[in-house]
Parts: sequence; C-alpha cells; structure tokens
Amino acid sequence: MSTPTDQRAHRRMRTLIKGNIFADRRLTNVDCTIRDLSEGGARIEFSDACNLPQEFELTIPSKNASYWARTTWRDGMRFGIAFFDRETGRGLSPLDAEDAFRIQRILDEARNRIAQSIDVRSKLVQVTVNFWPDKAPAPSV
Repeated sequence: MSTPTDQRAHRRMRTLIKGNIFADRRLTNVDCTIRDLSEGGARIEFSDACNLPQEFELTIPSKNASYWARTTWRDGMRFGIAFFDRETGRGLSPLDAEDAFRIQRILDEARNRIAQSIDVRSKLVQVTVNFWPDKAPAPSV
C-alpha cells in the first residue's frame, strides 16, 4: 500500500496520543502511538514490527473513545487508517465523526463536573453514553 497524502477527505491534526489496537474478538491487544487524527481516520505508529489486521478496533484511553478502523496504507511501522461504521461497513461521514467528537467533549465536561461535585479526581469517574440513531424508536405523534 502506498501513502496517499493527497487523498485525505478530512484535515488531520498532529497528535502524540497513546492508543490500543484490539483484534481477534479483543483477544489481541497492541499499543500504538497516534501521530495524526482526523474525523475520518488517523496515522498510527508502532514501536516494534507489527502485523496489523485489515480491520480492528482502535481505542484512545485519554479521550475515552473507540473506533472501528481499516488499514488504508503502510510504510514500515506507520499505518494510515480510516474509521468506519461496523454495522454498515461505510466510512464515517464528517457529520458522524463531528458528532462523536462533540459528544466526547460534552462527556469529558460532565465527568469533570461530577468529579468536582463529589470531590474526587476526574480519572476516577467514568461517563458512558450509548447512542444508536438508526435504531432509535420513531417519535410518537
């Protein structure tokens, strides 16, 4: 796979964030470094040689976020990945990804406020929201 720097659909932000790759029904876990992050994907790096599967789950503990991803290119120990919806197999649209980032910011703020109100460190508080817009019941009229 080649490195398609001019084919990105979303602007990437440079980062230096720890990530975890889960594969094989979460039986395999490999640490990685996320070097660039966008609404639709990321550039990740490994400290050692790694056989990254075509599809896997990427978790970002510091953001309490998890994405299903596909490998799009490889250059040594660096990989380009694209996020996708596991049920539909389609890539995340800018709106889906933008909503996910906005929801994550709201959850982070809620976690910090809860921690402050009960006088504990925010790392001790976990806030989780499950949201499936395509599976939500139709509004009653």
